[in-house]
Amino acid sequence: MRQKAKKTWQEKLLDKKDLPKVVKITSKMAGKWELKQGDKNITPWWRTLKGDGELNEKYPGGVENQKMLLEAEGHIVEKEGKKWLVKNAQAFIKDWV
Repeated sequence: MRQKAKKTWQEKLLDKKDLPKVVKITSKMAGKWELKQGDKNITPWWRTLKGDGELNEKYPGGVENQKMLLEAEGHIVEKEGKKWLVKNAQAFIKDWV
């Protein structure tokens, strides 16, 4: 019995499953999430780090982009081994675990 060839990632994206779905956030969605225009309690994606203060390579633009955005806000980002870490990240987090 012959096995079916595995699909490539591009082929999977072209399937009719409507995933991943990328849409503009509407006011109806914002209402469900209790977001209001100009809400200041939303954390930008580049400020979220891995548990040890490490930058996330899977974010848009990779580690380089996240590093640039954090440094523009005055954070110090240092390389330790293969990891990029925000120096003293615990000091910026209210409920550090």
